Amino acid sequence: MMHPFYISIKDLQHLTGLGRTTIYRRVKDGTFPKPVKIGTRTCWVRDEIFTAFEALKSRRSA
Repeated sequence: MMHPFYISIKDLQHLTGLGRTTIYRRVKDGTFPKPVKIGTRTCWVRDEIFTAFEALKSRRSA
């Protein structure tokens, strides 16, 4: 089993172009994956982020 790849908030901001507040607002309203805690760091699972992107893309196409 492969270990998941984690993305920091800074990398997520760079990847999405979204600000920190917007990311956390979308997590709260359920339109973005929840982060995980690794020690004191807050990270996102890369595969969950890309799955969310695909879901948004498919909703846009429908």
